[in-house]
Amino acid sequence: MYQDIEFDVENYTRKIGVSRLMYSSKVDLLAHRWRHPTVTIHGIEGAFSASGTKTVIPAKVIGKFSIRQVPNMDPAVVEKQVTDYLNTVFGKRKSPNRLKVTMVIGARPWLANTRHPIYKAGREAVKKECFGWSRHDPRRWHDPHRQDVRRRDAQEHHHATHWWF
Repeated sequence: MYQDIEFDVENYTRKIGVSRLMYSSKVDLLAHRWRHPTVTIHGIEGAFSASGTKTVIPAKVIGKFSIRQVPNMDPAVVEKQVTDYLNTVFGKRKSPNRLKVTMVIGARPWLANTRHPIYKAGREAVKKECFGWSRHDPRRWHDPHRQDVRRRDAQEHHHATHWWF
């Protein structure tokens, strides 16, 4: 599915400023970036964020992250798994502090038919308004991202579930 997409792993690695990636093959890298569930850390509220050092430990800290769910993932199951895991890890620390895990937004992945006329009209409007391409513009057929658009037409969309702990 991803083999025919024009993507240079070495160039991407240099652009994001890392020495190596978790996945060295283009197919594995793109599949994990676009198709598989992912965890994204959004920030820590209450922690010291200015430059310099801090000698005071905050009374309360809130960590925020989201999990991109894909089809066939049940938010209730994911909520239980994440909560159980975090409570287990926290329990091993034998900390006198408290941990509260809250799923703020949890919904099933959204699926839609991306071959529907509304999607096709939207795609054409973006190409025309954002890129100045008409429906019959020859550049449309040489667009290196066109394969990506076609491959993503497989009725597959993701939904992030947001967490606070």
